[in-house]
Amino acid sequence: LLPKNEEYKKAISKLITLKKSNKYIVNSLKGLRYMYDWPDPKPLKCYAGKIICRIASDGNVYPCTIMENKTKQLNCVSLGFKKAFDSLPEVSCGTCWCSSTLELNCLLSFNPKTVFNLKKWL
Repeated sequence: LLPKNEEYKKAISKLITLKKSNKYIVNSLKGLRYMYDWPDPKPLKCYAGKIICRIASDGNVYPCTIMENKTKQLNCVSLGFKKAFDSLPEVSCGTCWCSSTLELNCLLSFNPKTVFNLKKWL
């Protein structure tokens, strides 16, 4: 289901080019450039498990999708959401492939261009 690396980079490169003239691409240039470098991007501070989380269909809570089944499983149905969320471990996977989480990480790192990009959508 994944494109070859060259196809992926070509698609992201096209989005970067289109972003400069198309107001309908929501991703920031910083986020798109980060995705272009995947799977070997530069480290980015991650806020998963601090501000957002993933709740699986069985009620298990994870810091993010990548960490599903790689961290201690806490169930928000049996423990309550606050206790499950407050017990999430700090994420240190070193890479992010989820564009929405990536954009949030760029935004919360107060990258000026990402903040300005979001401001255009509000």
